[in-house]
Amino acid sequence: MLVKDSHPLSGVRVSRHAAYGASLLLAGIVYALLVAAGARFILINAGRGSVVSSLVFVGLAAWLLAKLLASAAARRRLRVFISKHFYRNKYDYREEWRRFAQRMSTVATHDVHAVSIEAIAAVLGSRRGLLFVLDESAEMLRVAASWSCDRSTLTHPPSLESGSAMARELLQTGWIIDTREYRDRPDLYGEVALPEWLLRGEEWRIVAPVRRAGKLAGVLVLGDPAAPFEMTYEDRDLLVTMSQHIGTHLAQYDADRKIAEIRQFETFNQLTAFMMHDLKNAVAQLRLVASNATRHKHNPEFVDDAVATIANAVNRIDRLIQQLHFGGREANNRRLDVREMALLAIERCSMRVPMPTLATESATSAVEADQDRLVSALEHAIRNAQDATPESGTVQLRIESRESRVVLHVCDDGAGMSPEFVRERLFRPFDTTKGAAGMGIGAYQVREYARELGGNVEVQSTPGTGTRFTIILPAVQMKSKNG
Repeated sequence: MLVKDSHPLSGVRVSRHAAYGASLLLAGIVYALLVAAGARFILINAGRGSVVSSLVFVGLAAWLLAKLLASAAARRRLRVFISKHFYRNKYDYREEWRRFAQRMSTVATHDVHAVSIEAIAAVLGSRRGLLFVLDESAEMLRVAASWSCDRSTLTHPPSLESGSAMARELLQTGWIIDTREYRDRPDLYGEVALPEWLLRGEEWRIVAPVRRAGKLAGVLVLGDPAAPFEMTYEDRDLLVTMSQHIGTHLAQYDADRKIAEIRQFETFNQLTAFMMHDLKNAVAQLRLVASNATRHKHNPEFVDDAVATIANAVNRIDRLIQQLHFGGREANNRRLDVREMALLAIERCSMRVPMPTLATESATSAVEADQDRLVSALEHAIRNAQDATPESGTVQLRIESRESRVVLHVCDDGAGMSPEFVRERLFRPFDTTKGAAGMGIGAYQVREYARELGGNVEVQSTPGTGTRFTIILPAVQMKSKNG
């Protein structure tokens, strides 16, 4: 049950101007009493010359009082102190912050710059706004977005120089500029020199810096809020807090944009690296044919093999050109006989020593994959084994069926690798032990394609003994010979 206050003065309210005047009067009385007490103390204890000393003391105190009363900054601090501690807040900060945060949460689906303007303008009741942000050179503040409550198009003013006196003052002081107050009392804003378009007419009222990490990230300009509006310390404090929050959002926006660009470049670089690796292998085949042509050009079998090798290299280069033209690798997956793919890969690598062989496998297996990419992956694994094995060694490809998996082992008795190398370097892109002759992406490319198909790669190796490079792929049912 609410009990009504029956005190006769409970409904009486003192205006802020009256409280300000009373405070000045009270402060003056207290100050005068303190000065009088100080002068009396000097008269009693100073001895000879006490009268002169007390007069000098009173004169200095009077001069100090006059200086304080003439100081606009001191009077403003007193007004702010009275408003903060003796009167209700102008804003319901909990509600205003909730509305502000709710609007800023729509950044994911809208332009962060326009949303930032609208979020602050809604709190102050402004009907239009501009947001300047630093450009890539960090030399100019350019209009990133404009907003008006009636969706009308605003004329964008000229850009601002980030090194101008206004920008420096905004960065150093963090002041919120009231253009109306600036016209009446420009001395309050130090060396800030507003551009002419801000002072022309009554269109723009508030200028607020957007800072982050001690740097000026932008400048927010708002139109005159709905009348009646008088800029107070509460408006300034709220604007400083919200503008800092906007600075954080702008930093997040820039970071997200740069990450997206980096990812795009990573995708392009990865595609380029894979294509360069495939192109290098095609060139290696052609170089081998050219180096043996002088000795074996009269051998019909060599000519047949050379023509087949050249045709294969031309087809691979043509596919690479198509991939580059369309900007990526278009999957052309179909059911493939793993044994046939293994024989194709072995054939491509048969002109090098040690010559790879295919172990006997009675069961037939199939996978769903792109033929060119699967054969290329097997070829990479075989060539890596050949590079690590002396001419007297062996390289063997074995096929194994494991329930719903097809396992392809590329085994050699070459130099082998340490566990640390397999764990830390084998699948790291562009990390190669072949010097300028290698690119360091063959094993990585094989593993990534196996994972793309739903499989994986395993490696078992011992230095001086050899390596077993295992490609595990999902199996599919083989088509019958009759269809």
